[in-house]
Amino acid sequence: MNKDIGKPNVYSGMKILHHEERFRQWLQYEFEMDKTGESDNMIYPIMVEMHLNTRACNHNCFLEDIRGCGGNWPIKNTQWTRQEGLNFLNQLKTAEVKSIPFSGGGEPMFHPNFDEFLSEASTFADVGLITHGGRIDSFSRAKSIVEKATWVRVSIGGATEETYRGRHGIGRTEVQNCWRGLEYLIQARKEVIKEREFIGMPESVCTIGVGFLTNSQVSHEIYPLTGIVREIGADYLSVRPDHYSTDDSSFLIEKARSDFQNQSFSVFAPYMKFNNMGEQIKKINPLIEVPYKDHFSTVAGGDGEGNLDCFNVNREQGDYGNFIKDSFETVWRSQVRVKKLKSFLKDPRTHYRSHYDITSKYLTDFRQAYLVTNSEAEREDLVQSWILNRDQNVKHVNFINN
Repeated sequence: MNKDIGKPNVYSGMKILHHEERFRQWLQYEFEMDKTGESDNMIYPIMVEMHLNTRACNHNCFLEDIRGCGGNWPIKNTQWTRQEGLNFLNQLKTAEVKSIPFSGGGEPMFHPNFDEFLSEASTFADVGLITHGGRIDSFSRAKSIVEKATWVRVSIGGATEETYRGRHGIGRTEVQNCWRGLEYLIQARKEVIKEREFIGMPESVCTIGVGFLTNSQVSHEIYPLTGIVREIGADYLSVRPDHYSTDDSSFLIEKARSDFQNQSFSVFAPYMKFNNMGEQIKKINPLIEVPYKDHFSTVAGGDGEGNLDCFNVNREQGDYGNFIKDSFETVWRSQVRVKKLKSFLKDPRTHYRSHYDITSKYLTDFRQAYLVTNSEAEREDLVQSWILNRDQNVKHVNFINN
């Protein structure tokens, strides 16, 4: 499967090349570490995914991959207080973080201060939202989100009500609420587009997509769901396997893509996640040895714990410090984080999907080529060639791996 097909092209492992300054800082850091074992270069993240709570949600998902939300995850819910959240966002502003997707954990819109956090983050960074949509209960609330967010992705449980209810552990009314929330977003965006056209503002407006987690029991719904989502007016459907699924749905995705994709609607399927299925693959053919992407993006859990990626949130192997107990600067500069990054993929508890990050794969290749190039002039030519040949059709470049 091709990794990036269709418009808008919101998924790409090459977004990092659109951040030349930090990309160069990272190359210099790796060069110095390779030659001397130490470096004063500090690369601050471009993206910080923020979980507002650890499990608060009115859905009780029975999906294999959901480890951190709903009534089926046996951990106590914790969440940022208003002051903790605002303080953290202010620190991200100081660190010049460029994007903040709000996700879970639980349902981010369950947090009592969600609207305030979204507004504050949007004053200095691009913001995204992953939600089940059921809390978007009015046109006005949808419009408020669309006006501030770069993108919203609504997680839908299935094409049929029976599948949706069974996977999310909800009743008919809540299924209708989630679909209604998606429709409110699309209606609100139309209104915002009209308003911005009237005053001559740029065309850029919130991208609205739908996410669907698939496995062997529900993959037959990929095709009908694609048709429904396009008909409603979303920009894309993103199909991903459950975190522990070994089902390869490539054929079904290509069929849906062939029949439904056009200039205004895309079907995305992060190809690395379908081409590397099964826990056993980690032991046989891991794609990467170090998650270099995690220099540029990180996750702040609902309990304040910094984690290298979303697959290992609420798990010790990915935690490297607490942003509530210590400042962002202190945690990010800590040797604990640096050592954790180096040892992360060697830990047998680490989720096997962490071994197949496409951005880290590209960075691994860049690093290797850079380190074996002899002269400074040749290294500069190499970097220039990468920058000049970067994909210009990428959207949402500040969202690394989203």
